[in-house]
Amino acid sequence: MWSVVGCPDLQTNADVDVQYSADRSVAAVTCRRPLDAGGETTVASWRLACSDRGWHGYIGNCTAGSALLGTSHHC
Repeated sequence: MWSVVGCPDLQTNADVDVQYSADRSVAAVTCRRPLDAGGETTVASWRLACSDRGWHGYIGNCTAGSALLGTSHHC
């Protein structure tokens, strides 16, 4: 019998980058926000932890159309 271990890949938009630790226990989520008033792109990032086959942690609002909206992410 097979047993699933770990967390699934996070489903994101193209403007969001997800990097997983070697053991896939941590996901670093980074997004680029639109240009600010000074003409620069700002970058925001968050870390999620894999526990009980689900990702847990806070993800901020990348952009209005982003797939990563809200305060907590549980898959």
